Amino acid sequence: MLSARRAPGSLFVLLMSLGLAVAVASCGVVSADDDDTGGQNDGAVFDPNTLEGGIDQPPVDPNCHEQTFEPEKIGDPDILIVFDKSGSMSDGSKYSQTCDAVTNAVTSAPASQIHWGLIFFPSDGACGVGTAPDVDVGPDGASQIPSVLSSNSPNGNTPAHKAIELAIQSYNLLVDDRVHYILLATDGMPNCEGDAVPSMKTCTDDTQCGVEEYCEPTGAPPPFPAGMCMPKPKDLAIGAIALALQYGIKTYVVGMDIDSGVADTLNRMAEAGGTARPGDPKYYPVSDQASLEQALSSISMQIISCTFNLDQQPPQPEYIGVTVGGQSVSRDATQANGWDVDANARTLTFYGEACAALQANPAAVSVTFACSPIE
Repeated sequence: MLSARRAPGSLFVLLMSLGLAVAVASCGVVSADDDDTGGQNDGAVFDPNTLEGGIDQPPVDPNCHEQTFEPEKIGDPDILIVFDKSGSMSDGSKYSQTCDAVTNAVTSAPASQIHWGLIFFPSDGACGVGTAPDVDVGPDGASQIPSVLSSNSPNGNTPAHKAIELAIQSYNLLVDDRVHYILLATDGMPNCEGDAVPSMKTCTDDTQCGVEEYCEPTGAPPPFPAGMCMPKPKDLAIGAIALALQYGIKTYVVGMDIDSGVADTLNRMAEAGGTARPGDPKYYPVSDQASLEQALSSISMQIISCTFNLDQQPPQPEYIGVTVGGQSVSRDATQANGWDVDANARTLTFYGEACAALQANPAAVSVTFACSPIE
C-alpha cells in the first residue's frame, strides 16, 4: 500500500507561514502613502463638498489612488444657417424680422461654444446657389453674419436642395472635431426641383391649384397675377436632408409664417433631418421675430454639448464626485436632472436643469475618482 509522505521540515514551514499570516493581520494594511506605522488609511472620510479625503489604498485594491481632473467636453456644435431669401420673403417685414432674429440669436449665443455660418438661397435671383457659404463656419461667423444679412434683400425662387447640398459639401471639407448641424430657415415650398411643368394657372392661394401644385407668389403688382400654380417639387430637398443625416449632420427646420399647404413638406424635412419635434408640427413654426428668436435659442441650447470624455474607465458611480464651478452636482440615474456616466463609452453627461445651467453659464467641470463611496 502506498502511503503519503511529507517532505522533511514541511510542518515547520507550515507553522511559520501561519505565524506570518497572523502577524500581518494584527498589523493591519499599510497604505503606500501612509507615513504612520499603525496602518491607518489617510483621509478615510471623503468630503463631497471639497472632494478631499477618501481612502487611497483600500485592502481590496492596493493600486487605487484618488484622482481629480477636468474632463474634455465632446463636440461643441457648428451651425450652418441655410437662409431662404426668396421673393416671398419680401412680404411685409418678414425678411427684416428674420434678419433681426438671426442676428440676435448668433450674437447672444456663447461664441466659445457655437461656431456659426451662413448660406443664402437663392444666390442669383432665380434658382442658383453659390459655390461656397456666404459666411464660413468658424469662431468669427457670429460677428460676420449681421452685416451679410443687412447687405442682402429677398429675390428669386427657393432652391432648397441645392443649398443643403452646398452645406454638406462645406462640412465635408471642414475638419474641426466638432458636431455639425444645419438650420434651415424657410417660408415656403421648394420650387427649383423636379421636371414637372407648371400648369400656368393663376392663383391667389393654394386652394386654386391642383393637389400636386401650390400657389407661388409672383411679387408683381396688379394687374399682373398675384401667383402662379407651380408643381410641388419637394422630394429633392427631403432627399438632400436625408443625405446630410447619413453624414452625421442633423437638420433643424424652422418654418416662417407657413400655410397649411407647405406644412406637410416641412414635417417630412424635419423627420428626414433627425430633429422632428414630438406632436405636430414636426418643424419649428414661427410667425414673428419674437417666436423666431425663441425657436433659434431653443435649438442652440439643445445642441450645446453637455457630454464629457473620461480619460479612463470610470469606477462605479458611487465612487465618482462631480463639481461645476466648484459646486457639487449630484448624480441622477434617471437622467432627469444631474449627471450620469456611460461606462462603455467612458463619458459623463449632464441632464435637465444641470445641463441647461452649464450651457447658459459655462464653468469648469471637475471629476474625482475616489477610493471609497461618496455619500
